[in-house]
Amino acid sequence: MNMKTKFTLLLIIYSTFLFSQDLKTFTGDFPNGKLQSGKATYTYYENPETYDNVRQGNFKYTFTGAGDYLGYNQTITGKFDKGLKTGTWTYSITMTNFGNQETSHTGTIVLTANYKNGYANGLWQQIATYKSRKRPYSFGKWQQYGAIKTSKILMSFKDGNIVGKVDINDAFEKAKITGAYDENSMAIGTWLIDDNAWNKHKELRCKDNVLYEFIARDNTGRALEGSTKYQEEYDNVMKAKNMTDAEQKTAHIKLNKNCGTDGCAATNNIKPFLGKLLSNDYYLYEFIGGDLTFKEGFNGGCDYGTSYQY
Repeated sequence: MNMKTKFTLLLIIYSTFLFSQDLKTFTGDFPNGKLQSGKATYTYYENPETYDNVRQGNFKYTFTGAGDYLGYNQTITGKFDKGLKTGTWTYSITMTNFGNQETSHTGTIVLTANYKNGYANGLWQQIATYKSRKRPYSFGKWQQYGAIKTSKILMSFKDGNIVGKVDINDAFEKAKITGAYDENSMAIGTWLIDDNAWNKHKELRCKDNVLYEFIARDNTGRALEGSTKYQEEYDNVMKAKNMTDAEQKTAHIKLNKNCGTDGCAATNNIKPFLGKLLSNDYYLYEFIGGDLTFKEGFNGGCDYGTSYQY
């Protein structure tokens, strides 16, 4: 190890020591948008320029419901790095006969989410398992609890962009979805979308990051009206990919990268489940802070298309 490397290493160690000495600990009531506050413990330091308290290190939030929130308990744990979420965060909710005058729930909701520099990065998995019962106004008595239902949502992200396998099995929504994105967040392969609530079954077949075929089926497997192959669009994309911008303009064609729930057909089908992963009511993103994905939404989720340009 040369002298320059030793000096750099000593400087890092010394800076880390000074930084750790400045950390303070907060333990107390924590706002959550409810009438009853939760409790939180975390460490932080003061930004010398803005005087803001910046969370650094471990964070833990707990809520034990009382009164109107009796039967609702919550724990959130994770870590901050310079005010941004990092590493694995776990959000856990337990409900025991919790609800309002008309509906009551018993069960659990757990989200495990991974972050890097405040953005979703790595595996995200939400598992919700609970049963519900109702008390119709006309009867005035609670009905028996219904069957236990489970929702599983599994997705992965890279720097806030959705990548890899998507696997959704939601008994509450009566939906099953499987599909995948490549490392560049482009839709690939065949997406299977079963909306059992409406007896709709769809296949989205992607080829070279283009929606190549759409097939709708009934419960017997018979292809329905609207099933089609987008051969012309696929050919236009392949043609445009091999053109310069000037050549595209001359040919009156423009290559587009369609992203997000409003642009990409595959991503549009998982829109409700992306919303569940970013539920502020459940996971208190707005109150905990340090979550750039919550502020911006999930990014990526794209495919290619073309449009006419003059």
